[in-house]
Amino acid sequence: MIEFPNPDETPCAKIKAQRADPEFSKRIDTLKTNLNLKKETGYTYRRNGTYTYENNANATDEKNSLSLPNPLLQQNKNIIAYFHTHVKDFWYTDINGEYRPKDGIKMFSPADINYFMQMVKNAKEGGISLNEVFAVMVSPKGNYQIRFTGDINQIKTFTDSQITTLGVAFERTMKWNKDDPKKLEYGILKFMNDQMNLKGVSLYRMNADGSNTEIKLDTIKTNIEEIKCSTKI
Repeated sequence: MIEFPNPDETPCAKIKAQRADPEFSKRIDTLKTNLNLKKETGYTYRRNGTYTYENNANATDEKNSLSLPNPLLQQNKNIIAYFHTHVKDFWYTDINGEYRPKDGIKMFSPADINYFMQMVKNAKEGGISLNEVFAVMVSPKGNYQIRFTGDINQIKTFTDSQITTLGVAFERTMKWNKDDPKKLEYGILKFMNDQMNLKGVSLYRMNADGSNTEIKLDTIKTNIEEIKCSTKI
C-alpha cells in the first residue's frame, strides 16, 4: 500500500483540503450548473496548478461522452486530475422522430476509470506522488472522487477493445440500479473488483454538507461499508 508520510497526505485529508480551496470549489460549482446541459463537460488539472475547461463532447442517441486530452501524448502526461459531469436525464427526439428518454448511469464508467488509471501510470513513470492523482464525477445523484490507494504493482490500464467490451457489461450490470445511489456505489466497486480485476482504486462521496465518506466493499463483497472521513486533519 502507499505509505502516506503524515495525516495531511491521506485521501480524506486531501479531499477536505480541496473542498476548502476556492479554485476547486469554483470548478465543482460550474459543473453543478452544467448538469442542465445536454452534454458532458469537465476540467483537466495539470501538475503546475492550471485548470482547462473541457467541453468537446459527443452526444448520440445511445450515450454521452466527453473527449479529454490523450494521456498517452508526452505533453499531456502532467495531467494529474480530471473532473466531469454525468448530466441530468432528459427527453429528446431521436433520428427516427421518436421522443425518447436519455437516462445515463451516474457513476464512473470503465472508460472514466481507465483514463484515471492512465494518469496514475503517468505519475508513476514521471516520479510524481500517486496521491496527487484523482478524478471527480459531478452528477444529480451525488459527487464522487476516486483515488489510487493500492500497490504500484496493481496499476493497470486497458486497451480500447477491452474498454468497449467492459462498457457493454457495465451498461448491462448497472442500468437496473441507475436510480439508487447506494446500489451505484456498490455496483462500481463490485464491477472494478470482478469484471476489471482492478484493485487499489478507492471511492469517496463528497457529501452535500461538506463532509466526505469513503465507500468500500464489505469483507464478503455483498454490500458497501461507509467510513466517514474525519473533520480534522
